[in-house]
Amino acid sequence: MFCSKCGTELPADSFFCFKCGKNIQTQSQITAPSIVEGTLPQPRSIGPASQPQDVARLNKKQISILSVWALLLFFGYAVLLERVIDGANDADGKSAVGKDVIYLMFFTGWAFWYFWKVRNRKGWIGGVVGVAVSISVTILCAVIGGYLRE
Repeated sequence: MFCSKCGTELPADSFFCFKCGKNIQTQSQITAPSIVEGTLPQPRSIGPASQPQDVARLNKKQISILSVWALLLFFGYAVLLERVIDGANDADGKSAVGKDVIYLMFFTGWAFWYFWKVRNRKGWIGGVVGVAVSISVTILCAVIGGYLRE
């Protein structure tokens, strides 16, 4: 084998020209030894962000807990809608809906927090999403209740 830059004769297994320093190894010469030896080059890992996060599967107990929470929240929001439509008031004449909204926000946030935690996610994000869902459903109940009351 000869160097393509300076013409110096080189041994067959050379990677560089010992006279001028030119890289004489081709791509096929780089990968061929690793294939012959039986070890392929491993892909590089960029970091922990490139690896998919392990998402846990729900077991029967967790599904049961979440089903009960979903039913309780459904009926809680149904009662809230009914109170908004009826214009329910306390003995003092104040609206009785305010406390219900706070309780439903708390329990919805708690349910979403639990769901996020059992799925190996950050629970606080689930809680925030739960409160946001609760606020959205409460606004929807207020709009529907106001529309039906008129």
